[in-house]
Amino acid sequence: QMGGMPMGGMGGMPMGGSMGGMEGLFGQMGGMPMGGMGGMRRQRPKAQEYGAFKPGTHILVKEVKSKPFLNNTYGVIQGYEKEKDRYHVDIEDYGIVSLSSKNVQQLIRNVTIHGLKSKPQYNMQKGILYDYDGAKKRSLVHVGNDNLSLQSENIIFPEGTCVELLGLSKGVQYNGRRGTITEVDTTKGRYTVFLSANERLSIKFSNVKP
Repeated sequence: QMGGMPMGGMGGMPMGGSMGGMEGLFGQMGGMPMGGMGGMRRQRPKAQEYGAFKPGTHILVKEVKSKPFLNNTYGVIQGYEKEKDRYHVDIEDYGIVSLSSKNVQQLIRNVTIHGLKSKPQYNMQKGILYDYDGAKKRSLVHVGNDNLSLQSENIIFPEGTCVELLGLSKGVQYNGRRGTITEVDTTKGRYTVFLSANERLSIKFSNVKP
């Protein structure tokens, strides 16, 4: 088990292998990934969309085939078209583009490392989730000067994070759906996740991905 194994170098970290670009982006655009857009104007959503990244969420662009030059660049969500499952994203030094949800990976600040047995010194430290490896089902998190490849059970996402459900054996119909974390119960290792205004689930830490 890789657990909290530090990754060599930046582990595929975009922008030249430095956290400076990411930290700079967070600083310029208002800090927290679920926060506001600072001085930039945007329309507020008319209703709560629990299953989509909110405007102001910082993202990494991935696996775009039509415009590969956009891959590994950072942007900020401006809006979401539910019917098309596409986001309007303001790309740094480029402009606004429309991207499929599969090409958008959110960046999450203040994730907390939890329950690592192989590297207990990282437990309860906070970091930045900067990518997700779907093949390995692991999140890549920058903590201090290290980069960790972590299973979801070893990460506590902050309230307000939009996550995708996976690996549910009961309620399999919910696998693949996205919702927003509204409560975190560290004692039970569970999130309260709203999929919609009328759908609320209690989900184990291990059954979500960013």
